[in-house]
Amino acid sequence: VFHDVDLIPLNDRHMYRCGDQPRHFAVALNKYKYRLQYLKYFGGAVGFTRDQYLAVNGNSNAYFGWG
Repeated sequence: VFHDVDLIPLNDRHMYRCGDQPRHFAVALNKYKYRLQYLKYFGGAVGFTRDQYLAVNGNSNAYFGWG
């Protein structure tokens, strides 16, 4: 699980589990009135298995900095 430090879950019983598809945990943020800001947003808090991470070749070196 990759999780931005500034995204605190409202429910402390949330289960951070990964299944057969990568999972997006930050789909509803209160600062955006609980709606996705971008239709193709996949960030903030995401989870995937080791095999899924290896299948996409890990983190890209093409991106750097914040955001």
